[in-house]
Amino acid sequence: MENFILYEEIGRGSRTVVYKGRRKGTINFVAILCTDKCKRPEITNWVRLTHEIKHKNIVTFHEWYETSNHLWLVVELCTGGSLETVIIQDENLPEDVVREFGIDLITGLHHLHKLGILFCDISPGKILLEGPGTLKFSNFCLAKVEGENLEEFFALVAAEEGGGDTGENILKKTVKSRVKGSPVYIAPEIVRGGDFSISSDLWSLGCLLYEMFSGKPPFFSESVSEVIGKILYEDPLPPIPKDSSLPKASSDFINLLDGLLQKDPQKSSRPTPRTSTAVGLSPGEDLTQNLPQKSSPLTKITGEHLSQQDLESQMRELIYTDSDLVITPIIDNPKEERVVNHMAAKIIENVCTTFSAQAQGFITGEIGPVLWYLFRHSTVDSLRITAISALCRITRHSPTAFQNVIEKVGLNSVITSLASAICRVQQYMLTLFTAMLSCGIHLQRLIQEKDFVSTIIRLLDSPSTSTRAKAFLVLLYVLIHNREMLLLCCQASAVLHICSGVLRICSGALCIRSAVLHIRSGALRICSRVLRIRSGALRIRSAVLRIHSAVLRNHSAVLRIQDGVRLPHVYFTSAAFSAGILVMYIERDSRKTTPGKERQSGNEYLSRCLDLLIRHIVQELPRILGDILNALANVSGRKHPSTVQVKQLKMCLPMTPVLLHLVTSQVFRPQVVTEEFLFSYGTILGHIKSVDSGETNIDGAIGSAASEEFIKITLSAFEAIIQYPVLLKDYRSTVVEYILPPLVSLVQSQNVEWRLFSLRLLSETTSLLVNQEVEVETNVDSDSNLLALIRDVLLPEYEHILTEPDPVPAYALKLLVAMTEHNPRFTRLVEESKLIPLIFEVILEHQENVVGNTMQSVIALLNNLVACKDSNMKLLYEQGLVSHICNLFTETATLCLDPHNKNNNEMAAALLFSLLDILHSMLTYTSSIVRLALQAQKSGSGGDTQAAEDLLLLSKPLTDLISLLIPLLPNEDPEIFEVSSKCLSILVQLYGGENPDSLSPENMDTFADLLATKQDPKEQKLLLRIIRRLVSPHKIWGCGGWLHGQVVVISWI
Repeated sequence: MENFILYEEIGRGSRTVVYKGRRKGTINFVAILCTDKCKRPEITNWVRLTHEIKHKNIVTFHEWYETSNHLWLVVELCTGGSLETVIIQDENLPEDVVREFGIDLITGLHHLHKLGILFCDISPGKILLEGPGTLKFSNFCLAKVEGENLEEFFALVAAEEGGGDTGENILKKTVKSRVKGSPVYIAPEIVRGGDFSISSDLWSLGCLLYEMFSGKPPFFSESVSEVIGKILYEDPLPPIPKDSSLPKASSDFINLLDGLLQKDPQKSSRPTPRTSTAVGLSPGEDLTQNLPQKSSPLTKITGEHLSQQDLESQMRELIYTDSDLVITPIIDNPKEERVVNHMAAKIIENVCTTFSAQAQGFITGEIGPVLWYLFRHSTVDSLRITAISALCRITRHSPTAFQNVIEKVGLNSVITSLASAICRVQQYMLTLFTAMLSCGIHLQRLIQEKDFVSTIIRLLDSPSTSTRAKAFLVLLYVLIHNREMLLLCCQASAVLHICSGVLRICSGALCIRSAVLHIRSGALRICSRVLRIRSGALRIRSAVLRIHSAVLRNHSAVLRIQDGVRLPHVYFTSAAFSAGILVMYIERDSRKTTPGKERQSGNEYLSRCLDLLIRHIVQELPRILGDILNALANVSGRKHPSTVQVKQLKMCLPMTPVLLHLVTSQVFRPQVVTEEFLFSYGTILGHIKSVDSGETNIDGAIGSAASEEFIKITLSAFEAIIQYPVLLKDYRSTVVEYILPPLVSLVQSQNVEWRLFSLRLLSETTSLLVNQEVEVETNVDSDSNLLALIRDVLLPEYEHILTEPDPVPAYALKLLVAMTEHNPRFTRLVEESKLIPLIFEVILEHQENVVGNTMQSVIALLNNLVACKDSNMKLLYEQGLVSHICNLFTETATLCLDPHNKNNNEMAAALLFSLLDILHSMLTYTSSIVRLALQAQKSGSGGDTQAAEDLLLLSKPLTDLISLLIPLLPNEDPEIFEVSSKCLSILVQLYGGENPDSLSPENMDTFADLLATKQDPKEQKLLLRIIRRLVSPHKIWGCGGWLHGQVVVISWI
């Protein structure tokens, strides 16, 4: 009881006191019953019947405990008191209220009857009201399973408590008196000595409805004998309300009571939630809508939200499979020393397969430990399997059987049995633990036991589908009650799996045997590092032994990772990696149960267990995010968080890796990335911005290393999301409004790592957003917000950003490329922000590596700027565009034309194509200005030709590119020929043959070859026009070039 806090007393009964209580660390209030141990049979009966029931009209059982003097029962708290109190206070209730209450009573009773449970003692004092007015059945002390002898059960429990057969006759008499219910509501057949049945419960229900309406039971007297006589021989009077002002009972209500209060049980009506006439339901009203609907086991995970009540209901259905309950004969084994033990265990196993009175006879206090003793001490596998199977089936009837085992031999001893090499034993053990968790026995201890959880995790490697399915089910129970285990449950086996993976990658054994010295030494270094790890050393050494069976796939793998592999303790024991192990197992088995594949029974069961686990984890993520947000909000703006806030941060922030592992999983990612998720993520980024700026201090609370890890994991989560652009398509405005602003702010961080990380995320996200096709209205709004954000916050920082070392300028320029490519307004913004000189400075600083990422981004940005119709080309020319393009084109073309350059040839070709586009746009612009000036001059309109002359003068260095454009014409890529020829044509139109190098014999030979190979007349004409302009006589040309050009043309003709 140390987990609960007791408040005021809220009720009292015979040897029982009821308190209002609260579970420590939560705001979950409960009702706690403190009972003398003499009522053990009643309390045990209550627990065994209700521990699996979750229904809105039945009080939920949570846990029970035993102290030296008392039994403690923890159940759902109902704040409205009992129905008995309501009747005493109001004297009688109107028929419409009785109808509403009757719906709850019939719904709850019908659910019990479907489960084979008889309440046996329905009375107003055992019906409780929840706050909204919902009625709930409580106090199952005298309830029983249909066909069961409750006296025998009570006697059995009482005998175990008494410690023997002493006073057996006295005990039986005492028990017989204890199982009698209230005589006022008892059915005639019970008075005559018959057994309780559904009909007797319906009789009691009729008495209760009658009393609610009239204020008194149908048969009432101060004398018990008179009451019994009335029940047996008299008919009840029509119900009349005490308050004469209230209307009389309707005919439907009277007919209902007549059907329920039939002295012959065969004639009694049996209303169910589906019989609309039962309590005068209006036409079309269906009580089934109030019942919890169980979804199909194969329901898609992406379906509606699954309530915890439905989740646990479906989980209970999965505890026992058909294979757990198969009846098999005993096979004689001559090697068995004591065949009688095997026969006894087999009898218990087979009889307890079904719910029957015979099975109840095996439920004793010693049956569990006896079967466990057989299981642990037998040397024959068949007997061990039979013993644990019998214990499993006994536990299905009474969880206390396995509870007695744990209390006698200890939990650790039981947990070690999970490591059995027999798959059937593993399955039965998992079933036993699942049954324990489902009924709340040892719940708090099991969900906190790390050895237990790590053992369950190791069973996920089992070759048996059923074993893995049951392991998933156990983990689901653990995660429901202990969210932190989502991170920590795999910690015990994380080192083993990681090391095994590293060694498999390295193919260690064969690498060690390799004839290549550096491969052999690399493998040995890795293995030695692994073996030096202290944590889990025995398991790691076992993992090393596995490498002897590994297959060497790539010797060079060792070379790539031998110097990069680091095995620090903190990495392998980090919660971040631990969470990924469970996700890895889920993904593996999800692929095996993919819809569309032919499912075997084992795979179907595995699929159902996986579906529930996945749905729970998906539904748990918003709660995890909410806790993280609350913890950060509480310390926001504080330099020195309080002790409570520090504790909250230490509890919540370590859960952040769950976020990363779910968004990187193909199973979880489509389900968890929603608008709500992105909003929460953006809010977390806002808090990180506050931490980074120094407004909030969490380093002192969780340590600087943990703080950096939290920020890194958070940013990595969004990096994983943007790898799948389709996820952002429907949430474009959410990303722009809530995620990008804090990312922009983090670009200004003093931390170089966060600045670079944020800038990279910002540039990649922006590229995705501007490339997506969305609704026009949404697109305009989000683009405006994005443009304003970058203009007001980010662009003022570009002067500093572009001067930083690589790769910072590359990501900054990539952002500008994305924006200028799809938004003409941003082109003007770049010009107005005076970024052009900064961009040209970047070119000068990185000109030695023309194929680097930074230069690629610069060239792409210049391409967008010169291609935009609204661009201020005059400004670009004045600030040195021509000289930079000449230098870039010269270096890039030289790389492409160099036959010995094979490493960067493909990248250089891509850059060359972009530079050709830039050159063509520049020449087209110059040509249009010159053409307009000539037209104005020719028409005599007096146009200013000075601007055109100045532009021709600025562009004249481009003529140096003619000698590079001509060798590019024979390029294999037809697009390069097309753009190069167009650029060359415009150049010679503007400047003719002013560059003597263009008439070199090599260039003329190139033209001759092209004229001979090109078959398209348009291309031939273009080449001839270029040659004609080049060889046009000018005084400054050399005669040799002119004559060689004439020979070329004549020879072609």
